[in-house]
Amino acid sequence: QALGFTVVSVDTPSSDYITAVGRMFPQVLSPPSAAAAASICVVFGDWSFFQHKSVDYWMAATVPHVCYVDKACEFVAPEGWMWFKHEFRHAHVGGITDGVFTLSILVRHEHASHYDSPSAVPSLPTQAPSALCNVLNST
Repeated sequence: QALGFTVVSVDTPSSDYITAVGRMFPQVLSPPSAAAAASICVVFGDWSFFQHKSVDYWMAATVPHVCYVDKACEFVAPEGWMWFKHEFRHAHVGGITDGVFTLSILVRHEHASHYDSPSAVPSLPTQAPSALCNVLNST
């Protein structure tokens, strides 16, 4: 909630992650109530997880999906969806490594015009102190 959103549910194949999250936030391990499910406005995750979701999942999903995309992953948007990617330098968003990470947003075709340019990605207010930028090599 400190970041401005509430996690409603967690779905992952990682039992270690489920265990860790369950200890801190046990409520997210139960299926969300109908009201909570209806309040979902975005889904976050890794593309390596989303790419294995069924056609039925993508046909039923309606909200944008924001995902980390590993450079080794092949990225093909599901039928009826479009994707837009943006690279972020860790040092430019508050970190101190020289890492560059790709985030993508998947949106239904009918909503794509809202996300069709890099200017749709807002500037982030957090900047690393210049003395620390790119201090750590993330490779």
